[in-house]
Amino acid sequence: MSFATGKRVVITGANSGIGFETARILAAYGAEVIMVCRSRERGENARQEIIRRDPDADIALYTADLASRDSIASLCRELNRRYSSLHILIHNAGAFFGTPQQTEDKLERSFAVNHLGPYRLTMGLIELLQSGAPARVIMVSSEAHRFFPLDLVDVRRPRRYRGFKAYCNSKLANILFARELARRYSDAGISAVSLHPGFVRTRFGDRSSRRPSAVLFRVAARLFAASPEKGAATPVFLADTEDLTSGMYYVNRKLKKPSPAARSDKLAAELWQLSESLA
Repeated sequence: MSFATGKRVVITGANSGIGFETARILAAYGAEVIMVCRSRERGENARQEIIRRDPDADIALYTADLASRDSIASLCRELNRRYSSLHILIHNAGAFFGTPQQTEDKLERSFAVNHLGPYRLTMGLIELLQSGAPARVIMVSSEAHRFFPLDLVDVRRPRRYRGFKAYCNSKLANILFARELARRYSDAGISAVSLHPGFVRTRFGDRSSRRPSAVLFRVAARLFAASPEKGAATPVFLADTEDLTSGMYYVNRKLKKPSPAARSDKLAAELWQLSESLA
């Protein structure tokens, strides 16, 4: 049985890569898809491509910058005004920054885009999710979450910036957020899970960087990475399956144990409190 058919789905970063394929496939399954993209032009091009392939697709486009508190608040107001319920929220958008960057509220940009943006968007749409219960929130994380511990003081404004560490920390935060969201909102009929989509050939990353690590990543992606359609397999599975274990982490459509830090209820609660104070 398909959970997604006839359901309303919000997908961030839906104009390319895994997000585009997830939107396309779920629309083909009969879901009402709401694309959230930073660029209206790229988002509209993607929406038209989905409609070209499937003229019956029910798909809308909204724009937001997940690094901006005001932009997310504006999006939430519009979605709350336009819709009465939401069944699936997929946080797919993510970013890697090779050089230190800050947001308008002086937060490290990887943390802001990859974690705090999804936190703000989820909480801004929480009443729609409650109205759509049973509902689910799906976080696209990464196996990269295993590489560094999470320092909740340093993560906001790192004393010494390392792009890969900042990215890994934000992916660990994704898993912790899903874990704590599941704990807090299970009684309201909201499930939350996280996933690793695999090593996927997408537009992700700092494409302008000439650092050896960035160049090596781009070469490896061209040679070894899976297609975005294959990368979408696990988010689509989690959006569509009736057999979902809330609070858990998935790889290749199967449950997998994340790092010990990602299983820490104490760290998950502390991250939630920090996110709440910042948002």
